[in-house]
Amino acid sequence: MAFTIIPSAIRDPFEFYKRLRLTTDNTCILESHGEVHPEFSRYTFVGALPAEILWKAGEDAHVTHLLTGKTTKVKSWLEALDQWSIVGSIATEPPNPIQTGVIGYIGYDARYEFERLQRSIEPDVEMPEIYLVRYDAILVHDRSTGQSQWAVNSGFERQCRELEQMASRSAPSKVRPFILRSTITPDFSINGYLESIRKTTDYIRAGDIFQANITGRFSAQCEGDVIYSYERLRQITPNPFFALLDFPQPVISTSPERFFTVRSDRIQTSPIKGTIEREIDGIDQRTALENSEKDRAENVMITDLMRNDIGRVCQKDSVQVETLCGVKRFNDLYHLESTVSGTLKPTTQLSDLLRAVFPCGSVTGAPKIRAMDIIEELEFVRRGPYAGAIGFFGSGGWIDTSVAIRIAYFHSGRVFFHAGGGIVADSKPDSEYRELLAKAAGIQRSLDSFVVRT
Repeated sequence: MAFTIIPSAIRDPFEFYKRLRLTTDNTCILESHGEVHPEFSRYTFVGALPAEILWKAGEDAHVTHLLTGKTTKVKSWLEALDQWSIVGSIATEPPNPIQTGVIGYIGYDARYEFERLQRSIEPDVEMPEIYLVRYDAILVHDRSTGQSQWAVNSGFERQCRELEQMASRSAPSKVRPFILRSTITPDFSINGYLESIRKTTDYIRAGDIFQANITGRFSAQCEGDVIYSYERLRQITPNPFFALLDFPQPVISTSPERFFTVRSDRIQTSPIKGTIEREIDGIDQRTALENSEKDRAENVMITDLMRNDIGRVCQKDSVQVETLCGVKRFNDLYHLESTVSGTLKPTTQLSDLLRAVFPCGSVTGAPKIRAMDIIEELEFVRRGPYAGAIGFFGSGGWIDTSVAIRIAYFHSGRVFFHAGGGIVADSKPDSEYRELLAKAAGIQRSLDSFVVRT
């Protein structure tokens, strides 16, 4: 479907979004916070006029057409997504983020679409495996200029004007306060987690794998509007890949890690592996992370894995490691981040790309397939949306996704979030547990402020 670009008077997309979400279901916002960076943290996307929902629960995938309310079963969610989002040489030139498209998440268990893997953990949270919304109008805000523009499918221009007028006339209505009805607790025992680390290192020493990412889940009872918890996270953890997917079962993300981006026929991925608290006993830890052989080994292994993954869909000799083990600060943590890029083969479709790279190696391990089977054996609950992908899949060749880490998701009056880390041969269980707590701290602090004290 052809789309047009029209100017917008909106200067604060989040304030606009707070009004929009009260009038329309299945809206969402993708934001960048912190320092403006032309490649990593420049644009905000607001999914404003939802048209169709592509979702998968259990074995079957469906498309719901929101205008008619009709739901139809589809043979393949990947084929449906290919019809909505275009990559490769047939995409628009030059790359431009102002386009219509799809926003949502692809959960970790979409991996079963791509490989034959063990299934031993029974789900205890009924979240869709995939929830992607195609929008007839998307607002795109450029943080570097302060300007906004609409990407609008033909015939929906009037609705965009009406949305802007609605936002300019009204203040956000009062919504039900968000509160926690219980303290946040781990859905695993400390001893159980430490034993999983020990078993992982046993597998590594036996030669099964080089690395595996072992995680644990936390949860609490909650009620009220998730917008308050999202706003609190915006204040506490200003990371590059923020998201509020305001779906029937909402997902909030404050991810620091890009999964992959596509600009017409160029793909780039930026795996993060290697983490340390910014300060320990008042001493800055940047140099300690730079000199950590263990953390560098984690990062190099995953960078090599990602190089091989994108090489499956890239032209010969085009894949390059742009940066290796660069130190990046995100709030109270330092991470090692590398960047790998390549030129896609001319016939590449989004489904080909996802088959090659999903899920991200930084949340699985290496070799990826064996690491995923070990994760299935040693973890305690299903990951759900966690460790999958969240992002924008454009209709004209612009795709930007983050790894779904540092996320919270909501189901049946509970909030859930996960954390973990990469385990290598010389990992110490106690140290890995401290790293898990450090990664969970940002979301935990934001949620703790909503606990009802009795």
